Amino acid sequence: MNSFSIITINYNNAKGLQRTLQSVAKQKQHLALQYIVIDGASTDESANILKEFEEHIDIYISKKDNGVYDAMNKGIARATGDYILFLNSGDHFAQEIQLQQLLMPIEDQDIIAYDIELVGNKKKIKRHPEVMTFSYLYNTSPAHQALLFKRSLFDKLGGYRTDLKMVSDWKFVLDAVVLLKATYVYIPEVLTTYYMDGMSSTPQGLKEGALAKKGILEAEYPAFIDDYERLRHFKKRRFQLLEKIEKAGGLRKKITTAILSLLSTGTRTK
Repeated sequence: MNSFSIITINYNNAKGLQRTLQSVAKQKQHLALQYIVIDGASTDESANILKEFEEHIDIYISKKDNGVYDAMNKGIARATGDYILFLNSGDHFAQEIQLQQLLMPIEDQDIIAYDIELVGNKKKIKRHPEVMTFSYLYNTSPAHQALLFKRSLFDKLGGYRTDLKMVSDWKFVLDAVVLLKATYVYIPEVLTTYYMDGMSSTPQGLKEGALAKKGILEAEYPAFIDDYERLRHFKKRRFQLLEKIEKAGGLRKKITTAILSLLSTGTRTK
């Protein structure tokens, strides 16, 4: 069976940290996990909370860092598991799950995606796609708290970019899928719970994140954007034509249907 490392990043979030530690400690009763906690020299009660759970923590560092992605890279450098999961301060495993059972079906894949429960004004389930594509990443971001990454991916891509303050985890998945052709599998089970109280979940954070992603796509993936926009425009036009066909009748409908069929065939063969 594969081995697993869980990394928790914390800074002045003692209450959330306690919730995360309790969740991981419960799972460690049934499954051998390497557990790493990287704390950014918190000044609240985090140190006392960590001391309560020290028997469940394999590696603990409390030192000032250069942001969340710098802290995540510190955890990666110390991870020895075949797979890594980031379960940051405040997040926890879904209630009543048996982590061992969810990890059993994992094969030799680079990225394993699960579903995640999002908790804000109300609860909802975010589901990942069965196939991870550029178009999915163009339109949204996967929830990294529900993604298991093969440790070797970080060696190949060099970890998270620390100059990207909010979207480095999205950029990592994008590069892994597009540049490395990383293998991917989706398991339709809720793995973790994420509380939408961080900066990235605020209106301002969402706006800044969208602008950062737009800049990266335009700078590093311009050809992909052009192809995607052309395809999206074609699909939109095709849908509009199909609506007209439904309203048309007789010979006109037959002719339009034949033209659309030819267009679709031509598109597939190019």
